[in-house]
Amino acid sequence: LKTEVKAFGAALTAGDALKAATALNQVTIRLDKIATKGAIHKKTASRRRSRLTKRLNVLKAGGKAAVK
Repeated sequence: LKTEVKAFGAALTAGDALKAATALNQVTIRLDKIATKGAIHKKTASRRRSRLTKRLNVLKAGGKAAVK
């Protein structure tokens, strides 16, 4: 999961919205799998997915995405 999130962050930092969207899709798939298996709570997965999606939407709107 950390690897996918780092790839997403790198794409955001580079300003590549297409690559970031692809990376977000991979993160979403991974979060759903982990939540299904019970490693993290389903609402935690949802919250993370929402926060990452917000960052992507800021980039798509032309702003600078905050990097954490």
